[in-house]
Amino acid sequence: MGFLSPNINHISHFIVSLGLAVTFIIPLVNHPGQRFVNGISGIGLVASGVQAIYHFGVWLSIMLKSYEKELPAGIVARNLLTSIILVVTTLLMGRLYALGLPLEGSSDGATSRIFNIIGLCAVGVMRFLDLGIDFTHEKNKELATADKFMKLVDVQCASEMDGEGDLSQGKGGFCSVFNARIVMVHMLLLASGIFASIVVGGQNNIKLGDVTSTYLSRNMFAAMILIWIHFILYPIAVAINACENCRSTCIAIHCGKADDCTTLESLNRMPLVRSLVAGGVLSCLSFVLGGIIASSNAANLMIALGAYLAADAVGRNVV
Repeated sequence: MGFLSPNINHISHFIVSLGLAVTFIIPLVNHPGQRFVNGISGIGLVASGVQAIYHFGVWLSIMLKSYEKELPAGIVARNLLTSIILVVTTLLMGRLYALGLPLEGSSDGATSRIFNIIGLCAVGVMRFLDLGIDFTHEKNKELATADKFMKLVDVQCASEMDGEGDLSQGKGGFCSVFNARIVMVHMLLLASGIFASIVVGGQNNIKLGDVTSTYLSRNMFAAMILIWIHFILYPIAVAINACENCRSTCIAIHCGKADDCTTLESLNRMPLVRSLVAGGVLSCLSFVLGGIIASSNAANLMIALGAYLAADAVGRNVV
């Protein structure tokens, strides 16, 4: 889908979005008395519907020959909607899990959980294929499928982006390596990490228990670790590049030789790696929130999730 021609990309995503809407309708019908299930499913249904309309609109513009390339605002909106659907799908999974609904049998609960799992798989694939749509065009020229795949594992260097400098010394300075966008992302990651740590530390009365005791506690611990790793990767790369000897040594270890490289870039500048890590964090945090959303003190976890969702949107494919 995301790596094919634009018209196939968007009509395929339109169909998948409609399928995701169905996975939210099933719990709405099966659990009329569960207000949290209904509320979460309602949000997911709206987000999936908006996503479907967006992709249909872009596809229609392609058919009417008015499409040149996806607008930057459209890219942001599309990716944010996909992230929201991912969050809501795993929120619902956590809620259905907390209710103790079975995965087997022909009961309404089993049907809801099965469709929820199908929805999670579908939105996971959609999030990956969104990367292909992100790199459909470059400098007003449509990229071939192979080039799109290469973009996923190519580091998005600061020196190649508008308004950003090089991580190496002398090419842009502090204001380039820590521009407004990068600073905002790290402020959001810091907030998310702090509140996630509070939840793991048990200072919020959610009482998840020991980090190895339940699915919820293990997911929460994994999310916290990944958030802090995401937070420190870029500053570590900046620090290494500030020291010429460290930079050359690290590049030589990584690339085999230092002559063809000018900077050591952090792993979260690689779109595929960043998308996997961010998707994992959002899924883990959402699953835990879904499990404890009925708690009277879930605010810290909500803040951690909201801050990370914002960081994912602001730092998409960059940091």
